Amino acid sequence: MKKIYWLTALLLLLAACTADGNEPAVESGTVESEEATAVPTTPTFTTIPTNTATTSPTAVTPSAPLSLEKTATPTKTELPTATAQTGAIMPVTVDLSQLTPVTAVATTPQIIPAPGLPNPLTALINQVSQDLAQRLKIDVREVSLVEAFAVDWSDSSLGCPQPGMGYLTVITPGYQITLAAQGETYTYHTDHGRYFVLCGIDGRPVP
Repeated sequence: MKKIYWLTALLLLLAACTADGNEPAVESGTVESEEATAVPTTPTFTTIPTNTATTSPTAVTPSAPLSLEKTATPTKTELPTATAQTGAIMPVTVDLSQLTPVTAVATTPQIIPAPGLPNPLTALINQVSQDLAQRLKIDVREVSLVEAFAVDWSDSSLGCPQPGMGYLTVITPGYQITLAAQGETYTYHTDHGRYFVLCGIDGRPVP
């Protein structure tokens, strides 16, 4: 109510001053009262919008993976090509009088042992070598072969008859094998089987 009262008084004073042409004197107390009754104003704040920068994501294209392996480049190998010769081949004349005839050599046919069976001569050489090593009381590896060849003995004595013994008078095929041991040579007469005899220098069996 005081506020309305003072506003009414102020308007009356202003009207009176306007009529007289003089400005009314305003008491200090009145001014202070007006200032005291002044309505405070509330400051207003204006919010200025700020532009928010929107960053668009950049699409990254993945690059192809690097290959650490080296691919070998195949190389071509040029193969030699045969050149075909064309044309007629001239015949060659041979003088037969200049050729040396080859004389045919007579050879003794050999019997090939059946598969899985040892050669009879090889088996006989092993047997007589063992016999000589036992006679001399040495190792069989100290016995060596000198020669061995096939023989047709005139009877069953194998060409080394024992005095006072009778033998069959039949052709007996066999071998004559000569061995060496301790600086001496020894001769064995055999048949095609397992029978053999150590024949001495006098043509008699060595006991």
